[in-house]
Amino acid sequence: MERTTDDVIAGAVISVMVFIGFLLIITVLIGCYRIPAMRGSFGILTANQNFSQLIACIATIIFYSFGLTLDYRFLVENSGYFGNCSALILTVITTNFLLISLNRTCAICFPIYYKLFFGQKMVLILVFICWLIPGGISCYYIFELHCKLTFSQFGWLFTSDLTIVTCGAQFKNFLLKSQTWLSALIGVADLATLYLLGCKTNVMGSMSADKKRTEKNFAIQVLIQGIVFNLHALWLSNAFNWLPGAPSSWKLFFTITFSSNLLMIFDPAVVIVFNREFRHWIFHSRSTVFVATISASPGAQRSSRSNPKSTNSSGMFRMPSTTAA
Repeated sequence: MERTTDDVIAGAVISVMVFIGFLLIITVLIGCYRIPAMRGSFGILTANQNFSQLIACIATIIFYSFGLTLDYRFLVENSGYFGNCSALILTVITTNFLLISLNRTCAICFPIYYKLFFGQKMVLILVFICWLIPGGISCYYIFELHCKLTFSQFGWLFTSDLTIVTCGAQFKNFLLKSQTWLSALIGVADLATLYLLGCKTNVMGSMSADKKRTEKNFAIQVLIQGIVFNLHALWLSNAFNWLPGAPSSWKLFFTITFSSNLLMIFDPAVVIVFNREFRHWIFHSRSTVFVATISASPGAQRSSRSNPKSTNSSGMFRMPSTTAA
């Protein structure tokens, strides 16, 4: 494969995008660990979603940054490993997103059975199954049938190697069909949640006000993620025809490669922006650090010694210790 300027541009664009996504994903993972409201089953599923995306993110950064942009030929020549890793993780990500949608549907529709289906022990089992079944099927195609997704310079994407006799188009068909069915199930679950939130005002009547607010907050986050997910599917199906008359390789790049990696930014960004718990955590943490910095300054210490009553009434020194606890 002869390296061109377009290869460097495409590799650099994807590298920058995925690096931004990497930072956002790390933020979500830290938030799932630190935010009390995210330590339940919904937080476990969200963390698993972002952990699987993190693996895909790292594989993409390595290949597009070092292999394509910096021209490490060894990586390009062994692109099948990166392609197969991305394909395996894709099925895990989509299956986990279905679990998140079902989690919200159950919380809104059948709150009395929520702990039965989505208690913490059950969720850990579901997370294990989420990796075992899709991962096991993908491993069958990869290791038993020797299927391989290799890098194509036309569109700068990974595509099935149809020359492998034992595999042919089987792996490609499996990925397409599994994504179609999982997407349909996600859509049904999201529509059920949306209907109950909009039309059944008493669906969460037995919950406390704080519990209702938390459940609605999580549901809104998942619904917006579902909208983004389905808009991406619509884009994949039609964007090549929608885009104006650019070179076909770039049209294919923006239809598939660019949009698919853009999800690594959008998905964690939706969690951070639309999840009230995350917004409170991020902005509250920043304000606490700011107050702690002022409190630790020499001027503030001199002021506290000269006017202890004023310091105590403001609570300046108690705020960081209380927040840390």
